[in-house]
Amino acid sequence: MKVLKVLYFFSYLLIVDLFIPCLTSESNLHNHTSSLLVNDKDLVRVHANSASFVIPTNLIDLVYDTLEDAKIRFKRLSYNQKKEMLKGLNGTLSIVHAFLKKRKEEPTKCTIRLIAKFIMNEFRRINDRTLESQKKEKRSFREHMNYWMKIRYDYNSLNKEMYNQLFNDKETISKDAKWKNLVWDKWIYSFNKYFRKEDKRCRLDFICMMQYGYDYDTIRKHYSKIRVLWEKDMLHMWSEWNIFLNNSLKELEKEEEKDDLNKEIRYTQN
Repeated sequence: MKVLKVLYFFSYLLIVDLFIPCLTSESNLHNHTSSLLVNDKDLVRVHANSASFVIPTNLIDLVYDTLEDAKIRFKRLSYNQKKEMLKGLNGTLSIVHAFLKKRKEEPTKCTIRLIAKFIMNEFRRINDRTLESQKKEKRSFREHMNYWMKIRYDYNSLNKEMYNQLFNDKETISKDAKWKNLVWDKWIYSFNKYFRKEDKRCRLDFICMMQYGYDYDTIRKHYSKIRVLWEKDMLHMWSEWNIFLNNSLKELEKEEEKDDLNKEIRYTQN
């Protein structure tokens, strides 16, 4: 099946230091199996703030999951332990290494340091927040949530339309129910996987903007721009679904013709 060109890169403002060339130049930073909806070679969506680096699609899950685990560990530390950890990178590196060992992940040393630096920056941001900065973040977070709620609504609507087309369209309504379920399961597994990754990508995007101290107006403009890109993604997803469905119908037709031929051969032999 044709690989769907839906997932894209956000250009994230991650880390501006000597480790950036490592992230952007290595061809195989970390091996993740591409799904039907993943093609890391295609940069479809670009961060509205263009002067930035990227978190490659194949690192989204790893960066997000490591960050979430590290935040839980950080919250459990005492005040003095947090203060000591924020002095340098070693403490954060040990947390990252522990998580990677638990996950049996083996990214490059350069990638590990990038992730650790990103997480340490987030620790410092959280630790240094004032009441005023929390109010500003809360206001900006509403823009993030409004955008995410739109994605969620559109995703669910598209999901229903695809399901209805497969099970009730005039071309498929008479097809075997077992076949339709198999086709749907094959599609929805990757579609859901794409959606979960997009959830993580969207959250990391917001965190990066917070780390760089973007004001409310900049963040609002960012989400206005990527809403337009999301609409294009929706059209592309629908197009890819129709290609997938048409190919599945062609495969079924070939199988049915083959079965009919085998039946005819058996009949003549008898």
